[in-house]
Amino acid sequence: MAKTRKQKEKEVMSLAESLGKMKAAVFLDFTGLSVGKMQDLRKKLKVQGASLKVVKKRLFNLALNNDKNLKSLQGEIKVDGPLSLALGYEDEITPAKVLIGFKKEYKDLIKSYSKEKGGLSKFI
Repeated sequence: MAKTRKQKEKEVMSLAESLGKMKAAVFLDFTGLSVGKMQDLRKKLKVQGASLKVVKKRLFNLALNNDKNLKSLQGEIKVDGPLSLALGYEDEITPAKVLIGFKKEYKDLIKSYSKEKGGLSKFI
């Protein structure tokens, strides 16, 4: 069932709040990962003070528009395919570190998917 406009607005506000609090974000393609592996990755990130969000690109751009510091990036970030964000709230390195460890742990499973697509960092 499709999301209502209110649900989408709530999702945009939640994402904008997360982007406002984050210190770094890594974009990744999760195509091919099972739900169980995604949950495992979410747990590993949460333990390290980070989170994993799967978002629609359109809603992501709307959330960028809500943050005055990130608004200028709205047209700069171009991602193909599904979009997943590993957001680090405590430091800039954690999301990338956890993703690298995850890829090493599941290297037999991860061939062409779970690729980092890029990232951004806020320097305060």
